[in-house]
Amino acid sequence: MKTKMMVAIFLVSTVLLALTLTAITPSHADTEDLIQYVPLDTNWTYALEFDKAESDILWVTAIVDPEGGQCDGLLKVNYTKILLGEPDYYTLYYRYLGFVVFWDIAIDNEGNLWMTRFGFGGLTKFNPTTEEWTDYTHSETGHIGQTNIIYKDGLLYSTGFWHLEIYDPVADTFEQIQLGYFELDAHWYAPFGMCEDGQYLWITMGDDMNCNPRGSLLKFDTVTKTVVENITIPYRGAGVCCDENNVYFGLRDPEWSGNLFIGNYSKIDGIVRWIYTDVPNLAWNVWYTNVDTYGNVWMCDMVGQCACAVNGLPDAIGIKVFGGSQNAIIQKGDKMIVAGNGISITKGFSAMEDIDDGGLALIQIPQTIEITGDINHDFSVNAKDAIVLGVAFSSKEGDPSWNPEADINNDTWVNAKDALLLGTNFGYSLF
Repeated sequence: MKTKMMVAIFLVSTVLLALTLTAITPSHADTEDLIQYVPLDTNWTYALEFDKAESDILWVTAIVDPEGGQCDGLLKVNYTKILLGEPDYYTLYYRYLGFVVFWDIAIDNEGNLWMTRFGFGGLTKFNPTTEEWTDYTHSETGHIGQTNIIYKDGLLYSTGFWHLEIYDPVADTFEQIQLGYFELDAHWYAPFGMCEDGQYLWITMGDDMNCNPRGSLLKFDTVTKTVVENITIPYRGAGVCCDENNVYFGLRDPEWSGNLFIGNYSKIDGIVRWIYTDVPNLAWNVWYTNVDTYGNVWMCDMVGQCACAVNGLPDAIGIKVFGGSQNAIIQKGDKMIVAGNGISITKGFSAMEDIDDGGLALIQIPQTIEITGDINHDFSVNAKDAIVLGVAFSSKEGDPSWNPEADINNDTWVNAKDALLLGTNFGYSLF
């Protein structure tokens, strides 16, 4: 077996050396194929949400300047038209509220859009059919949830200064649940990020910048309307997202060091772990996080920079997208869509393109990118792949040493044809 493997590796190495000395055009995905910039006539772009009835319609909240003055904007973007390269791919709706930003967005079962208002607070409803706007403000506090909003089981949950607001749009009633506290001229302990996994809401909490940093992750039961678990996390909690087994949460850097912090809470073993620490050139607050269906963790900070932890690994920064505003990020098929302003798209850490206006970046999800010869799926084609191919060399389907990943051309036989295909991209790395 050892002799066979050594011979196979020698053959593969010989093929690779021959290919290295020969001019062959690599057949991998180039950078310009991975990211597409989509301009929107906005000053800032914020929240993203796909329509429930029309799955190709993406709603985007933004600050716009249609008539010489800043207004709160809502854009109806046709995602299919973008992919087909067709013009007139969005419709703009706007109104002037003054010092208010539509921070987050949720869609109810009737198709109405509900937006939190960052600034003076409250909720705004937009009916896409009638194009009517309706404002809602809690009479007791003068404001309701200013940041995140989730529509679940007919109710709207939104986070405010130190509380969780629950609004029933049918009964037109508010319920306020205190999660933190606020002391005038002192400090506050307040909710910020929120996500839901079908059963629970997960809410990050944090203290203000003038106090000793501390944070927690709350597990909130929407049936009993109580916090069923309070999980201590380091520093102040920020953006949060969750999948079946994990909750990923951003952390606000207490030292303003320009580093990015993101953690992971496992629902399986109840342990808090780090995903990223001390990532340079990112700001102090991981404002938004998202995890795609392939296990990549995406994060955006408060000044609009975004990074991707490929496979959720702590040392696998892949694609970074920079923007001048808080970014939101959402998945659609094989792409992640990032909203931002002044977008600068990068591959690794090398600037690729600079855009001044607000818009969207469509990023190909790494696991959906096929790189010929990347047998071990680490987004590079190198000696590791050649060794795997060498071990399976000359094997056929059913043999003990058969490895379907090494059968690059899918002809049920690992041979020189596969080695030639691997050699075409030898030395290439996606990041």
